[in-house]
Amino acid sequence: MIQGSLARTVAIAVAIAGTLGGPAASVQVATGPILAGTFVECAPSPPDSQLPWAQRLLEPRRVWPHATGAGVTVAVIDSGVDTRHPQMDGRIAGQVDMIQPQPGQCTSHGTEVASIINAQTEPGIGFHGLAPQATVLPIRVSDRGEDGIAHTDPGVFAEAIRLAATRADVINISMVMYEDDPRVREAVAAAVAADVVVVAAVGNEHREDGPDPTPYPAAYPGVLGVGAIAEDGSRLPQSQVGPYVDVVAPGADVHTAQPVAGHQRRSGTSYATAFVSATAALVLSARPGLTAENVVNRIMATATPSRGGPGYGAGVVNPYRAVTEEALFVNPRESLPAVAPWSTDLAIAAEQARWQRMSERALLVSLVLLGLLVVVASGRSILRRGRARGWRPPEEPTPGGPARGRLGSST
Repeated sequence: MIQGSLARTVAIAVAIAGTLGGPAASVQVATGPILAGTFVECAPSPPDSQLPWAQRLLEPRRVWPHATGAGVTVAVIDSGVDTRHPQMDGRIAGQVDMIQPQPGQCTSHGTEVASIINAQTEPGIGFHGLAPQATVLPIRVSDRGEDGIAHTDPGVFAEAIRLAATRADVINISMVMYEDDPRVREAVAAAVAADVVVVAAVGNEHREDGPDPTPYPAAYPGVLGVGAIAEDGSRLPQSQVGPYVDVVAPGADVHTAQPVAGHQRRSGTSYATAFVSATAALVLSARPGLTAENVVNRIMATATPSRGGPGYGAGVVNPYRAVTEEALFVNPRESLPAVAPWSTDLAIAAEQARWQRMSERALLVSLVLLGLLVVVASGRSILRRGRARGWRPPEEPTPGGPARGRLGSST
């Protein structure tokens, strides 16, 4: 992170590693072919046919009969998306370039994030996006310079957020800055006021020996802050801890599409954020009448309980429940109705009395049966003894003499 006054460039970190900073740039609108040229130097990665653990956990195919993200646009403010990848073709809107293209650079982060949202299914490939029919609008604000570090400017970042709010229903921000910039704060507030769902990574700067630095925009009001978990449900060790964590999602060793072709596994809150943005797209696709606040609250209310402890927020995002749950308080600040005075339900009271009488009768019958068993057992014992004596009364020993049938003592 680059420290400094707001007059200078404020560091904005891509939520996997590194820092961002640099001069502002003009806004350019690039079409798909021009976008592909930005990634001309990228080499394809090997394809991965395995079914990723994140897809096994979130079960996208279970929710697709109810929602696929159709009709919803997700703005991905990042490093751009390479549309040449077979799974990314056809669902990417024309990219908005807010920085000058740098030919010869291969930055995969934006493509990776977007692929988690809407990568298409492909035969023989286990990886696919969570909301495959959603449209991704890439807004490129970062790139890699000669030092290999991604750069942008808070002013450009703020302008990108404002632009996204006019073109998208959901804004995915897998970027973090650790200084509160008024331009970014106001842009986020404007997006929230415009009824746009803003989802942001909480960052990967967790400190075991002290409080974590405050991540922005995740810490701004109205933003859905996302932390990351591993396959065993534990928090990703670097995923930050604080009140800005609203939910968590898979973010350790998750599959992503790469520029040109193929897949890689990545870790960080960047990728967890994409799963939550895709969930928001699914909810809006199924329930287009919901407000952004309703969507955020629904995602939190339907989260799967986590291990507990700091850094998990409301729990693990659950796309199926977020889409299908019916009876929910969509506003957590809504006051609950007063509890009605308790009164006896006569039908229930009569039923309880009937069961009480039946229980008492059952106990009485049990006691009678137990008594009969004791009598029968005693009678059988008496009969055996009577037969053994030939039904003669038992003989008593003579007083002062030896008992019949026994040897007397000698004198």
